[in-house]
Amino acid sequence: MDQLAITTFSLGPFATNAYVVANLARRHCVLIDAPRGTEDTLSFIKEQKLTLSYVVLTHGHIDHIEGVAFLDVPFYIHAQDAKFLGDPSLNLSSLFSPFTTAKTPITINDQEILPFDDFVIKVIHTPGHTPGSVTLSVNN
Repeated sequence: MDQLAITTFSLGPFATNAYVVANLARRHCVLIDAPRGTEDTLSFIKEQKLTLSYVVLTHGHIDHIEGVAFLDVPFYIHAQDAKFLGDPSLNLSSLFSPFTTAKTPITINDQEILPFDDFVIKVIHTPGHTPGSVTLSVNN
């Protein structure tokens, strides 16, 4: 039977939370948010002999997206925040060191189900912090 484990990291200058959601039976994982310092999560994933399937960004601010520059896997962001990836004024990096990425995300919307082995990762659109902020529910 598949077993779910969630490991929390506090990364980057804003101590932003990132989460590795792992299926311990199949050795697959998903990364929730990619702040600066994502290299630490990649080291953990390697040490645990996990395979990173994809990344989900909960919103488009710099402290949640900067790590995608170091990742070679698909990543998801809500359709309303996708433009934040290429606009330092929207992602707030213009206040520090401007950041953009030319990497193309997979856009997601409310109530979508993301594939992750036998687990159900449901996208819940929770606008407010940004127009495309999301909350994720894993197996309820």
